[in-house]
Amino acid sequence: MTSAITHFTAPTVGTDLSLTFSAFGLGWGYAASKLPRDVMIKALGVKATTREQLLAAFELNWAEIALAAGRHGWSDDGE
Repeated sequence: MTSAITHFTAPTVGTDLSLTFSAFGLGWGYAASKLPRDVMIKALGVKATTREQLLAAFELNWAEIALAAGRHGWSDDGE
């Protein structure tokens, strides 16, 4: 990813409490991604147990999620 600006769609919460969302950045394009709840707990320190808490945690941590995406990049298939 070459752009400092990453745009996210609103995430949806799956039955396994993972968050699915899309991201777009100039220079690398569009990617869909799934963020498992256990990753949010380990990487972001989230203590969420409900859908609402997970969505709030995503909103509060979107900048850190964008930075992590920039460090690791997006694969061609969005994984």
